[in-house]
Amino acid sequence: MMPKRTNLKRCSNLALAIRENVELKPFNSLQLPSSARWFCEISSTEALLEALEYAHRMSIPVIAIGGGTNLVLLSDLEALVLRPAIKGIKVDGNLVTAGAGESWHGFVEHCLNLQRYGLENLALIPGTVGAAPVQNIGAYGVELDQFVERVVAVHTGTLQSRVFSRDDCRFDYRDSRFKAEQDWIITEVSFRLRESEMPVADYPGIRAWLDEQGLKVSSRNVFRAVTSIRLAKLPDPENTPNAGSFFKNPLVSTAEAERLAARFPGIPVFPAAEEVALQKLSAAWLIDHAGLKGRSAGRFSVSEQHALVLVNDGGGSAANLLELIALIRETVHDHFGIQLEPEPRFYP
Repeated sequence: MMPKRTNLKRCSNLALAIRENVELKPFNSLQLPSSARWFCEISSTEALLEALEYAHRMSIPVIAIGGGTNLVLLSDLEALVLRPAIKGIKVDGNLVTAGAGESWHGFVEHCLNLQRYGLENLALIPGTVGAAPVQNIGAYGVELDQFVERVVAVHTGTLQSRVFSRDDCRFDYRDSRFKAEQDWIITEVSFRLRESEMPVADYPGIRAWLDEQGLKVSSRNVFRAVTSIRLAKLPDPENTPNAGSFFKNPLVSTAEAERLAARFPGIPVFPAAEEVALQKLSAAWLIDHAGLKGRSAGRFSVSEQHALVLVNDGGGSAANLLELIALIRETVHDHFGIQLEPEPRFYP
């Protein structure tokens, strides 16, 4: 097969480079084969506006992909694919603002170095700052929305910039208005962090790691614990293509949680901070105890390292992945009566 031709278009004001027929395999952590009809990396709000104006003139749709660690590309994208790379970190007291293109893990570590605390439990989550509010990321007892002060985003239709308060973002468990309303592209996020340490270390894995290492509870040590635990439990997408945790932890009623606990002794059940009337189950436990760890469809499989991670074993296709997703959902539903919901965005 002949390689696709890549042309370069330059827009007027900022000499913005818009490439044609760009392979997206390097820009999605599942390494699914896909190409963008048009592609542009965005380093400023001004560049974003110029790219959107170009899309309007050409009457083509727009898709923003961020770090590409939480999306599934099902086929080629007949759209202008934007990859926000807006950098910069500003500090004003306990308010820390970061550009959407900053590495999330790098930002968490930078906040620790600034002695601004609260995000350490979210260390080593792949992706960018701009993608974090879309998914309302969370881990080890901490949810992102606890610290979001405001989100700035540009509307792809009107080209208007808007400042969203935390309430405006409509955060929910692994959800936000930006996930539902995909015509907003986030340019920066501000976090209201703590200037004194109040580490959250009651998650069993963190406490056990600290005890094993003989370390006291501190924000820095929680950061170290989370980083170490994630490195041990989850395959590195740099070496094993994956999109991290693929399914949401299901939320069920207290009565349903009690019914399941009676039928399946040892099933993990946690209070759902997002909904006091609901309980949270472990999707990883459900997948593992349905006998699915290691199961495969074509060149995609359930990781032997962690049941919540689906990995591309090399040359995997979107069809393989969809087959595996269907197998997992059907098997878990047959065993437990629970319907799993994927976390990533699917395009197109």
